[in-house]
Amino acid sequence: MQVVDMSLPLQICAQPRWSVRKTQEAVGSDSPSILHAHRNVTSAVEMLNFGAHKFPDECYVYSDQRQQWFKLWREKGGWWSFDNTMAVPRVEADLISLWLTRGWSPRRCGC
Repeated sequence: MQVVDMSLPLQICAQPRWSVRKTQEAVGSDSPSILHAHRNVTSAVEMLNFGAHKFPDECYVYSDQRQQWFKLWREKGGWWSFDNTMAVPRVEADLISLWLTRGWSPRRCGC
């Protein structure tokens, strides 16, 4: 009787895999949702509630103090709030275009 090894080769098992659980939201450096007029979250929230800027439900602000991008959002029809903020990374626009020009897509790569 011959024994056949049905296990996968080690190199296939060790290959990294795409995973939705390992993704995170980011802002593109050329996004129209960036609030350029303010460089801190506090003044951005105040001005958004004052109505000085017209973003429907979310925008992004760069904090000079923290050297970090933040996403700000509001509940439907509600106020902008410090409770509705989170730090997000920034993605260079040329990286996004490189991804698109190579024909990669979430469906194609199994993401």
